[in-house]
Order: sequence, then structure tokens, then C-alpha cells
Amino acid sequence: MLYKWAMRTNIYPLEPKQVDGQIELSAEIELPDGHRDRLWYRVPEELSDHVTVSADHFLVASMFVAMRAKANVRVHGTVSPLLIRNLMEFQAYWYAMVPRKYTRVEIHAEVEKETDNDPDLDKSICAFSGGLDSSYTIYRHASGICGRLKRNIGAGLFVHGFDIPLSEEEAFKRAFRTNQDTLKSVGIPLFSLQSNHRELFPDWNETHATGIASALMLFKRGFSEGIIPGTYCYSDIAPTWGSNPTSDHLMSSRSFAIFHDGAVWNRGAKLYHLRDWQTAYERIRVCFSNTRKDQNCGKCGKCIITLLLVKWLNLPLPCSFAEPVSRELLESAADLDEVHLEALESILKIGTNVPYRSEIRDLVEVNRKRLSPKPAYNLGLRQTGERIKALFGKPSDQQF
Repeated sequence: MLYKWAMRTNIYPLEPKQVDGQIELSAEIELPDGHRDRLWYRVPEELSDHVTVSADHFLVASMFVAMRAKANVRVHGTVSPLLIRNLMEFQAYWYAMVPRKYTRVEIHAEVEKETDNDPDLDKSICAFSGGLDSSYTIYRHASGICGRLKRNIGAGLFVHGFDIPLSEEEAFKRAFRTNQDTLKSVGIPLFSLQSNHRELFPDWNETHATGIASALMLFKRGFSEGIIPGTYCYSDIAPTWGSNPTSDHLMSSRSFAIFHDGAVWNRGAKLYHLRDWQTAYERIRVCFSNTRKDQNCGKCGKCIITLLLVKWLNLPLPCSFAEPVSRELLESAADLDEVHLEALESILKIGTNVPYRSEIRDLVEVNRKRLSPKPAYNLGLRQTGERIKALFGKPSDQQF
């Protein structure tokens, strides 16, 4: 046993049902205290042939809540045995990274077997939001510039409820039409999906990869692989950022692999290469702060970083931004979080020819003072005192 507690998290898959022209797949997640939440995914009826009959995606989606509750998992359905084995190592990674927050738990399913398994299938489905990371991933595989790494991408997947909230229906429809047209230019269809995963598991900096992987996994009857576009490059890994090249692939089963793509390149390199796919470059959407969720605000940390890279690389301003970066924009920038501050600090390290260097330095200094003392969980870019205590202090109850 990995732990001494007798508590359990139960996952009860429910029968699929039709809701407003969509197929709803849902499960009751019961926590050790008896509290229940219903996790759901809604897929357009025309995509039903691709939808899995297993409960793999429900298990992946629930991993962080089980690890935090210190409660063994019991899935009342069918799960891949290889997925269960991989998720044991997935838990080991997160326990090593954030030991005071997460623990390792046992996983059991009523039926453990592979489902939807077609050994000859070679087709990938890729998460696609219209942002820089996902646009670059689509571009490098559709164009073949990645050589032997090239995947046969059969569809993109845009999830309503992740970066665009479920309440913003019209914004999602607008963004979906734009993204659909973008992928059409390279002959790839775009699938849509709704889910309340983010509403149930709000520690999004850590839980987003399980949300993305579970959504991709839903389509494993029609695809053999799900692609998660990477956020950070290998030379600048953020170990406790939910999606990373170490733990993403540990959400794979025998019939459906999860592939973390593009970690060899940083954001500047991705932006520079993406200019060759003009349709995606002109429509790039990086912003989560704008009240119009399908557009860039041009003022938040993520927008500022993108605009600085455009300026530094001497690229044309994408049509999705109203104004280029300016001294006035940097001086009036709102409060920035840890993620964006570290990105700005990385930009300063590029060299003395970075545009608006003094303004960026002032912006970082002001926000560093505002955020001091630094939060305990700062994306894992440096060991915290808490993590050191966990690794070298009093022995854990968990077995190794």
C-alpha cells in the first residue's frame, strides 16, 4: 500500500444521454466525505462514432483531486491496465514536486482491460485553441518541418470551458469559427467539446494537463494519439506547470498515447517560424483577460510578452492585435503574476538589444515588490524551503 488511510474516491460513470443535440458523457466523483460532483463532457452527435466506451478519461480527469484527498481511487467501470500503471508514476512525479499538497494513492477499476484498440490506427488529435503553442504544433506537423517526428493529425480539438468559460457561449462560437477556418487552410477539421472540468478542478496551473488529456482521450475510438502542445521549452522547464514533457506522457494507455509536443522551441522561435503560416499568425489569440474572450486585450501580461517578441524579432504586427508594444503600454501595465514576470525576466536575459529594456526592468521590479514574499509554489523553477523539508526532513508515511 502506498499510504495508511482507508478513505476512497469513487468514480461512477453514468449512462450517456442526449442534451441539446449533443452526447453527454458524465461521471459522479464521490470524495471520502461523501460529497459528490458530476464531471461531464458534451460532444456533438456527429462525432459520436469517435467516442470511447471506457472510463479512462474520467480517471485521468480526477487524479489531482484524489491525490489531494489522500484517497484511493475506485473506478466503477472499465479502465486500461497500462493507464493505471502509468498513472502510478504520474503520481510519483507530482508527489516529488509538491509533496505537501499531493500524495500517492492506489487505483483500482471494476474491469481492467484495453478498449477501442486498433493496432493499425495511426492518427492523432491535437488540442487547438488558436494560441501560439497549438498553432505552432499544427504548423510543424502539417508542413512536415519536424521531419521524422511528423504526426498524422486527423483533427484539432477546441474545448469550451477551458480558456473560454462555459458562460461565454457567443465568444466560444466566434472563436470556434475562426479556429475552424484557420485549420481548414491546412486541411484539418476542428472538433468541439464542452466540459465543466475546469469548474470542478480550479487549480488550473496544475490541473490543466489532466483536463486536456481527458478531453483528447474521449476520442480514442477514432485516434491513436492525443497531442498536447508544449508551453515551455526543455531549457526553461517549469516542473510544476501542469503540462510538461516529464508527466504528460504518463497519461497514456496502450491504445491511446499522450504526446507532449514542441518543447524544443521557446515562444520566440515558435512565433518566428509561425510567420510562414500567415493564416494562423494573423489570427493568433493568446489572451485570457479580455472581456471579449475571443480577442486579445493587448494589455495583459501574456499579450505584452507576445508583442515584445514580435517587436524584438522584427515581425509584422498580427491582425489580432490592435496596437504594437509601446513605452506607454509598459508603463501603464496592470499587475502581473509570477508566470508572466518570469517570462519577462527571460526576455531581459536575451541581450542588451531587447526593445524597451529599461521599461521592462522597471515593470518587473515593481511587480516583484508587490508579490514579495514569493508564493510557496512558484512553478517549481527553484526549490522552496517547504519542498526541501519534505525531502530531507521527517520520513513520510508513504512507501518508496
